[in-house]
Amino acid sequence: MPSTKTIVISLLLIHFTLAFSSALKKSQTYDEAVNLASGYSYLTTRSVHLNPEHPPLIDSLAALPLVFLDIFPPESTYREDLQRWVNAANFLYRNRQDHEILLTLGRIPMILLSVLLGLGVYLLGKRLFGPRAGLASLFLYTFCPNILAHAPLVSHDIGLCAMIVFAALFCWDYFQNGNFISFFFSGIFIGLALLSKFTALILGPIFLFWFLIREVTYRGKRVPSFLTGLEKKKYSPQFHQFIRVSIEIGLLAILALGVVLSFYQFNLPDLFSEIKHGLEHNRTGHNAFLLGKYSTLGWWYYFPVAFALKTPLVTLVLVLAAILWVRKNPGLATGFWLAPVLLVFYSGAFAAINIGLRYVLPVFPFLFIGAGDALSRFVQGKKVFKFIGAALMVWYLTMNARIYPHYLAYFNELSGGPENGIHLLSDSNLDWGQDFIGLRDYLTRRGVKDVYLSYFASFNPSRLGISYQYLPSVGLLPTRVSHRVNGPPELVAISVTNLQGTYWGHTDMYGWFLTQTPVARIGYSIYVYDITGSEAAHREVLKIYRLAGLDV
Repeated sequence: MPSTKTIVISLLLIHFTLAFSSALKKSQTYDEAVNLASGYSYLTTRSVHLNPEHPPLIDSLAALPLVFLDIFPPESTYREDLQRWVNAANFLYRNRQDHEILLTLGRIPMILLSVLLGLGVYLLGKRLFGPRAGLASLFLYTFCPNILAHAPLVSHDIGLCAMIVFAALFCWDYFQNGNFISFFFSGIFIGLALLSKFTALILGPIFLFWFLIREVTYRGKRVPSFLTGLEKKKYSPQFHQFIRVSIEIGLLAILALGVVLSFYQFNLPDLFSEIKHGLEHNRTGHNAFLLGKYSTLGWWYYFPVAFALKTPLVTLVLVLAAILWVRKNPGLATGFWLAPVLLVFYSGAFAAINIGLRYVLPVFPFLFIGAGDALSRFVQGKKVFKFIGAALMVWYLTMNARIYPHYLAYFNELSGGPENGIHLLSDSNLDWGQDFIGLRDYLTRRGVKDVYLSYFASFNPSRLGISYQYLPSVGLLPTRVSHRVNGPPELVAISVTNLQGTYWGHTDMYGWFLTQTPVARIGYSIYVYDITGSEAAHREVLKIYRLAGLDV
């Protein structure tokens, strides 16, 4: 049997391979150009103005390989928000190096962060429940479609998860040994999490909860802590606890704040400006779609529903088993993986931005740890439980093979699978502009030179070699408008987000096409219709132009 080290390395290599190979098949998602340009701008000029909504750490890591290339920087001066998207697209698609090289180089550090996160999941699972549970947790992480969907993207979510997990890992070590070095690195990684995404502020209540659980667990026993001198003071045990926890939480906050301020070079106006921008965005909300309904301020139940629809059933079964086990064996280890899950979902109920499960992605590493413990118990149990565990693992691998490389569009079997995603969720849950390479290849195979196109993307699809006649789209401004293509055949390609009407004043703008059967679904996010010779379809195309206020 292979050694534990061999299994860990093998799983991490498989994860890297799946993420990298799927990335090569996917076009730039909506935010990637802005994030990559922002990171390059920060590394070369220390300017944070290209992406004022997010801190610059993850963007900078993504752009690090680009500083060794002979390219020109993005334009960072603009008068309106739309211009930063135009500047970012120009940086990626009109530079001295081909956009595919720039994007691939930017995605590689993100994949490495995902591999690092996988290692953190294994180590934390091992610390909490033992080596077999750690391996089971890593197995669930390695093949999870929601992780693999975001692992190769120039986005902040995987990086945030990595920093949170390592902050938790060092915190757990500190709870066991009371060593200041573990405490110190826990604070450092809290700071790095805050530099990844400001939603890491949820770590405040999470860490406070962990420290309180520790106090309850060690009641009547000596608590491992570098603050050993407190016990010599003649105060009550309760007062000792209060002082110890207060000092520890305060020092963690100071360490984290020091990391953040150092990265910003103590430029408080820039830091406060980014925090203000993020808060303003959350206050005003964002167009969202859920189960056929529309909202700009979201729903309190959005993230639990999205989680139930997009999480593999194997994971859900194992999480349920883990929770049932918790009822019989509560303790510090249980609270350590379960508390972040509950607190993140609770905070998500108050979020006005409901555009993707990725906003609660930090729950997944901790769920894998709890579910990994349950899976290891199945595998080590009686014969019938071994069979169940093996069956769950085979099911999990089969699920991954069936959805590859379209991980972003994954929906579990009970939700109807990715084919039914169009009726359930939108935006980064399903269609984030990732399938234009697939559309280009499809058109090439069919020998189609021109297509009606309604796209959801922050770049011009012609940059990928797609010749199109513009239909009302969500993205950069159109280049041309026509009501005829140079067919036959006459094909209409519509991004799912536009079909759903998520960002339209007329939510049923493309409603007629929703009633038709597409001739192809590109990665589940772009629907293709053949309207050759259909008078009804051409009338609908003209109607769409008129609804959008466009002359043809």
